[in-house]
Amino acid sequence: MHIKSHLVLLMAFFGFGSATVAQNSTDEDHILTVMRMIGHELLLDSGDSTSRVMPIEKSEEHYLISFSEDFNFESNVLSATINKLMTEQNVSDHFHVMVQQCETKAILYSYEYIEEDTTSLIPCGTRATPKDCYNILINVLDSDIEIVQESEEADVSKHQTVIPWLLAGGFLLFLPVIIHKIRQKRSKQLIDTGIIAIGKYRFDKRNLTLSFGKESIDLTSKEADLLYLLYKSANNTIEREAILRVVWGDEGAYVGRTLDVFISKLRKKLEADDAIKILNVRGVGYKLIMG
Repeated sequence: MHIKSHLVLLMAFFGFGSATVAQNSTDEDHILTVMRMIGHELLLDSGDSTSRVMPIEKSEEHYLISFSEDFNFESNVLSATINKLMTEQNVSDHFHVMVQQCETKAILYSYEYIEEDTTSLIPCGTRATPKDCYNILINVLDSDIEIVQESEEADVSKHQTVIPWLLAGGFLLFLPVIIHKIRQKRSKQLIDTGIIAIGKYRFDKRNLTLSFGKESIDLTSKEADLLYLLYKSANNTIEREAILRVVWGDEGAYVGRTLDVFISKLRKKLEADDAIKILNVRGVGYKLIMG
């Protein structure tokens, strides 16, 4: 981008900033002028056309209108004058007015005005007050902004409450799927390395070992073949003849009763995990139970 273009953008930016500041300044000047108009009208309402309205003081909470001389007022006249000027001059349609005794700072009269709202609080309408030194405090409110902010805060609070529950519900809904995927991945990793997970044990058929934690147990080739066969049909009964045929082949007839001895040896080597059992299905065969 050329230097000239940069200058144009900078000028536009600072020009916009200056316009915003000027606009804010104009709005504030307008409000201060209206406050002086209110003070002037209140003096006229009390029959005083010569006393002065003192410089308007602005704090974070309100505008303060003070006077050079004492005056008296009627509540309904005071509220009507202020309401008329505040709304006609487009200062605000929602404000709070207080009348303060100068020396004691006591609030002798107050009301809240909301345009077209029957709940606007304007008490003691026709009551006259004695001539004294009074200050008028006007707190300019913005009902629309407050309503929007309350609504936004309510929405944020609602979302902050609902979202964690939705996330928790979604997590619980998909938890079984997640666990299944983890187990699948873990099993695949073990199979890829030649390691089979049998409960808390790790069965290495290739190296004829069965490990539990840091302990490693050696297996014979027949023990490894038998355990692998039971694992492949876990939770299902395998007939004795099928076991003998697969593990011992032609030696089956000779070592038929030896099967029970091998089963006993495997049971002892797997006894550290209570969730694993090798059950004898009487008259049929054996079944590996994995919890």
